[in-house]
Amino acid sequence: MPDHYIRYIEPLESELATQVEYDMDEQDQEWLDVINAERRKEQLDQVSYETFEIIMDRLEKEWFELASTNSYMKRVPKQDSALPSEDSTCAVCDDGEGENSNAIVFCDGCNLAVHQDCYGVPYIPEGQWLCRKCTVSPEAAVSCILCPNEGGAFKQTPEGKWAHLLCALFIPELSLGTQLYMEPIEGVNRIVKGRWKLTCSICSHRTGACIQCDIRSCFTAFHVTCARKHGYLTPMKVAPDAEGNLPSTPPSLKALCEKHMSVSSKTRILCGSGDELTTPQKTSKVARAYSKGYHLGPPLVPAIVVTRVTDYIAKIVLRKKHIFILSVCKYWSLKREARRGAPLLKRLHLEPWTASSISKQQTEDTRQRRLNHLHNLRGDLEKVRMLADFTRKREREKTRSANVISTLVDSVMFPHDGVLRAAFEQTTNLDRNHYFTEPVAPEEAPDYQTIIERPMWWEKIKGRLDRREYTSVEDLESDIHLVLDNSMKYNSKPEHLYHRVAARIKTNAAPIFEGLAAIKQRQPDSSV
Repeated sequence: MPDHYIRYIEPLESELATQVEYDMDEQDQEWLDVINAERRKEQLDQVSYETFEIIMDRLEKEWFELASTNSYMKRVPKQDSALPSEDSTCAVCDDGEGENSNAIVFCDGCNLAVHQDCYGVPYIPEGQWLCRKCTVSPEAAVSCILCPNEGGAFKQTPEGKWAHLLCALFIPELSLGTQLYMEPIEGVNRIVKGRWKLTCSICSHRTGACIQCDIRSCFTAFHVTCARKHGYLTPMKVAPDAEGNLPSTPPSLKALCEKHMSVSSKTRILCGSGDELTTPQKTSKVARAYSKGYHLGPPLVPAIVVTRVTDYIAKIVLRKKHIFILSVCKYWSLKREARRGAPLLKRLHLEPWTASSISKQQTEDTRQRRLNHLHNLRGDLEKVRMLADFTRKREREKTRSANVISTLVDSVMFPHDGVLRAAFEQTTNLDRNHYFTEPVAPEEAPDYQTIIERPMWWEKIKGRLDRREYTSVEDLESDIHLVLDNSMKYNSKPEHLYHRVAARIKTNAAPIFEGLAAIKQRQPDSSV
């Protein structure tokens, strides 16, 4: 047993204000290394990782303090982002009552309120608790594949898509993989095609999968979340009886349209339980966090924040300190934009109002302008593609015409070129082992140059044919005989291998030479 208890005392705000809470990541390290490389070229001192963390930490805290006290930012109502716990209802069952074993928990990222049993939270962790959306995708917006509505309690499918847990509970084809954790949502591929084609009678959108009124003769369709807003869903929890006992079986999940709704339900909605029908829906933090169109531009760091950061690191010796601080401010601004306005310090992320409101959401005009720009860009790319296709066809025709002209010129200037090449190939084919293809190497026959005055080989003849150097049949015939005669002269003994091969080729090539002789007789008449 220890001699004393270890007790954690949470630091005060004044103490946290002087502590460096920011921890640089790999992206920060890459950026700072590039900056240091540029400073090294300018013969400036290097910026340490610790100095960078101090500046980023001070920027975050100064910005948060400015956002909390600035009169411009105060004009944005903070109450919309979080309701008091006693007024919050579960986003799944829409009930505000909690118990010791089934309390309402709030997401520290988006302030979502859910029961432990409804959302699958077996135990409340120490410290912060984040919903599935804030855990997996804290910076990117998500949308439900089953309805067009934003906000609410989301869970993932095995394929990584997102859907409202409420939608999954009411659509009969869907099921939950684990009841304890209420995830993943399974069976999306089992949803009948007709359900995807239904049009919601409330929002008039034909997106997602609708359910229908439980009355067999009624075919009114609506999204589950739309039905929840208009009170079409029956309560998912029932009140205890007079003795305080709960029913043994849970209530069945039903949805009734306005026509078949019970009188008590209509009265309850008209008397005030359905305030959401008469008042505009608040743009809460939950809705903003899940919205597709939620877009924040980069926050602009005011001069007062730059001045405070400069004064804070006054004791740090750094050349061109002000220029470096401005560069860090730009980097911090872009990083906040990439995180959709979320603070870079987790402690500040737990505050109920975390997103800066200076940057407006992307308007419909902006989206339309971007769409028009993309249409124009596509048209320009299509024109470029057509021009490239025409150019390719033109060059192909030019190549074909050049080949035709070259063939015609060759037939006029060198009428017997094809016949000479054919005769040469027939002769070289007789040399099956390619004895006379290459010149004789000096190391193999040192005295070859002294005995043979004019060395000749097949590759040399082929080169002369390619260069069109044979203007007469006699020249080609002379070179072919020269190759064979040189071999027989150097290898004078008849039993020698090269002598026998040369003699055999000369004998077998006699018909070829006779054909060349016939061409030689016609050559004067064709060369006029």
